[in-house]
Amino acid sequence: MYVLDDVDVLRQLTPDIAQSSVHLYQTREAIRSVNQAAIYYFLKQPAEKVTIDILDAKGQKIRTFTGIRADEQKQDARRPDAADDESDFGPPQPRLRLTNAGLTKFTWDLRYPGATVFPGMILWSGNAAQGPVAVPGNYQVRLTVGDHVETQPLILKMDPRLSGITEKDLQEQFDLAMKIRDKTSEANQAVIDIREIKKQAKDRADKAKDPAITTAANALTKKLSEVEEEIYQVRNQSNQDPLNFPIKLNNRIAALRRTVETGDARPTNGSYQVFKELSAELQVQLTRFKGLESSELSAFNKLLAEKNLESIRVGEK
Repeated sequence: MYVLDDVDVLRQLTPDIAQSSVHLYQTREAIRSVNQAAIYYFLKQPAEKVTIDILDAKGQKIRTFTGIRADEQKQDARRPDAADDESDFGPPQPRLRLTNAGLTKFTWDLRYPGATVFPGMILWSGNAAQGPVAVPGNYQVRLTVGDHVETQPLILKMDPRLSGITEKDLQEQFDLAMKIRDKTSEANQAVIDIREIKKQAKDRADKAKDPAITTAANALTKKLSEVEEEIYQVRNQSNQDPLNFPIKLNNRIAALRRTVETGDARPTNGSYQVFKELSAELQVQLTRFKGLESSELSAFNKLLAEKNLESIRVGEK
């Protein structure tokens, strides 16, 4: 068994392992809110595809990270002017290449998948794309390279400096954070679906060039926009816009998760109450949206059918 340290990692690359085509090292234990899970593996030759799965103690998949050599080579080729997926502020984010030959260090941030998001979404004091932090316990790391599959245990421990905090407290924190994440996904998915309906309604009206269809499309779009604007602040165009425009439901929900996950502790009673209230507010808007789907959208689709035009389908490309 080989437990690697960031300082002497190369010393642990023994001759026997160096002769192996693929080797996944035993992962050092991680400490919640102190460090992340450093995962080391060795490839004798470059791989076409590398997959790293993070599993819980029962073997259920938490996260999957995949590197494809062709994609990584494309990233290298466009690196000098590749700024479309990088922040406008600060240094560019490094691109991790999982398929390179030799020793690779991959770091899991100990987080579960984040909420559903949509392009251009700007939130204040909340990061919906980032998932909740895992609770202390036993996990697994699975490396897949071609036909080679190798698994190593990963232990996540609680910060020993904490006083008066139990693992049960952290489990309650995680459970509420996951519920908030899922509620954020519901809000964001509603925005995604609304925008898709509006896009298709405009497409049908542009193609039909029929005054009746145009009028119906505009009426449907107006009602959908009223719901959308209650869920998301559509006027946000830059990271500073939330200073000028009030945050809406999805932002309020996402910001609550940040509050819940600040520090390692059981959520306050107030956090549960705020989550209950925000969930109720969101449900009002989701119910309005479902009502529009069953009434106005159905009527619009009926009109499209009468004109031999394709109906609007939500959730389909």
